[in-house]
Amino acid sequence: KLSTSAKNEATTQTTATLQQLNPRTYGASADYKNGPLYVGLGWERHVDFNPAGSPIGNAPLVAYNGGNDSAWTLAASYRFAFGTRLSGLWSPVKYDILNGVDMKKKGWAIFVDHQLSGPHSIKGQYYKVGDVKIGGIEAPSTGAKGWSLAYMYQFSKRTEAGFVYGLIDNDQFA
Repeated sequence: KLSTSAKNEATTQTTATLQQLNPRTYGASADYKNGPLYVGLGWERHVDFNPAGSPIGNAPLVAYNGGNDSAWTLAASYRFAFGTRLSGLWSPVKYDILNGVDMKKKGWAIFVDHQLSGPHSIKGQYYKVGDVKIGGIEAPSTGAKGWSLAYMYQFSKRTEAGFVYGLIDNDQFA
């Protein structure tokens, strides 16, 4: 699958340090499913999509020329014969925050879904996001982790309701 955005957010605003911006998004993904196994890989890129008027720290507004961001996501799941599906995902992202200075962050998650009898199921997840790296330097205490447990009742193929309990634990500077 391929995607792109229209160029309806282009700007002709220019200054000595701010070039004409032409925001676009591009994406690609592929997936494979065979019986109980699913694997998917996705990529997205944002070109000139960051607001040019967003200062970083004490940087002047005119010092930032858009920016190029990108993200990857790798996901996989396996459904066991006894009604349990185990899934996981990994996603590194990179943001251009100030003309050549990148901010990077990686995260991963594990999900468990178990179908009980009839329309009843229980679900759980655990995820962790690592510390931010800015210009290759790690910013400590900027990660997070979390988990949740859920009971779900499926009314139809597309409608379910349930009770969810979750906890997010942000690091000190997250």
